[in-house]
Formats: sequence, structure tokens, C-alpha cells
Amino acid sequence: MSTPPGRWRGARLSTTTTGSPEQILRIREKATIETLEKLRIVQEILREKKAEDVEVIEVGTRTLIADYFVIASGTSNTHIRAIADGLVIDGKHRGLKKDRVEGYKEARWVLVDYGDIVVHIFAPEERAYYDIESLWRETAIKLGSS
Repeated sequence: MSTPPGRWRGARLSTTTTGSPEQILRIREKATIETLEKLRIVQEILREKKAEDVEVIEVGTRTLIADYFVIASGTSNTHIRAIADGLVIDGKHRGLKKDRVEGYKEARWVLVDYGDIVVHIFAPEERAYYDIESLWRETAIKLGSS
């Protein structure tokens, strides 16, 4: 399968918005509201599935990967899969569309990617080992001081 010109495989399509500055601002505001509504739904599902130590980190000003990382823990592999299933199945019923899910089989660190929101569901040991919260906090500090 060949990649169309101007794109690389796996990249999200990016469109150029044209119009007056006011129109562009309204489009961006709408996108932000949609992102915040998606974030609310994700947090609600995590509460319903009894995810532990949920933390939301705004990363949109520091990376193109996503606008928010949501980090949560499960108590066992079964609990981690149940949280991921809730995000995918219940999320779909509430209008969320996932891009992909990674790590489901092992259920030690499951990633559910919604494009602008990436949810990380960790086993407690993996969360402590990788400590991605500290990594992103440190990034914010370094960017703020430069």
C-alpha cells in the first residue's frame, strides 16, 4: 500500500483552516469545547469503573500528540481491562470515537487514544516505574523557565 503524497503512514490528517480571524477563533473555540466535553465523559466513565488516582494533565501547549493525558490506575489486570472496555464501549454509546487501543492483552499499561485525549491506565507498579506525571510536570517547569 503506497502512502499518498504529502502524508506519512499513521499521521493524522491536518487541515488548513481558512477564513477571517473571527471565524477561525469560533472554530477553535468549538473544538476546545468538544475536547472538554470528551474529557468530562472520559472522567465520568473512569469514576463509574472505579479507576484509582485519576490525574488529568494538559499537554496541548507542549506537544502535538494530544491536548490532554488522563492517567489512572487499576487494581488488577481484570480491573484494567474493565476500565478500558468501559472507555471503548460506554464511550462509543456516549459519542466518543477512539483512534486505537494499545496494551490491552497484557493489561499492565493500556493506552486508549481519542486523538486529542490519550488515556493511560496503569497497574500500580508500572505507574510508579514509568512515572509519566513527573515527566510532564518537569516539562512544564522547563518550558516555563525558558
